[in-house]
Amino acid sequence: MTTQTITTARCQVIQGEWQKAVANETARLSKDLWKTELDFSPESLKNVDAILLKLRRRKDAPPPKMIDGLGCYAGEVLVRHTDGHWIDGGDGRPMVKVPDFGTANPIGKCWKRFRNGDSDSVEALCRIVLVMSHPKQAEKPREGEPSQ
Repeated sequence: MTTQTITTARCQVIQGEWQKAVANETARLSKDLWKTELDFSPESLKNVDAILLKLRRRKDAPPPKMIDGLGCYAGEVLVRHTDGHWIDGGDGRPMVKVPDFGTANPIGKCWKRFRNGDSDSVEALCRIVLVMSHPKQAEKPREGEPSQ
């Protein structure tokens, strides 16, 4: 193992811990700020989309860290449900590396949702990543649906 490999691995751990801490704080604050619960389930990403639309409609611009925090939260949902991990996307922007999928940019997607409104969805991106990283689970019928 080279010094660069060790340094790169250490930076990824530090970077992943930072995003995890921001995601946890965002989830904790969500009850007070937006009267909604963020529980790190894929279903909670609907709430992230709704929060971003509320922020978009405000007359005053929200602090950028608020949108970044929601992106870290969405990324942590992916990490926890796909065995993914945070990486440096090459330009200093954190991204999530997901097995059997590639990389996802949940922070960037939150910014797109904020800027573009309904034409972008954090939940939709994460659902695609979850299905692509767990194709066998996607083939199972949902509760109440007949199996084929």
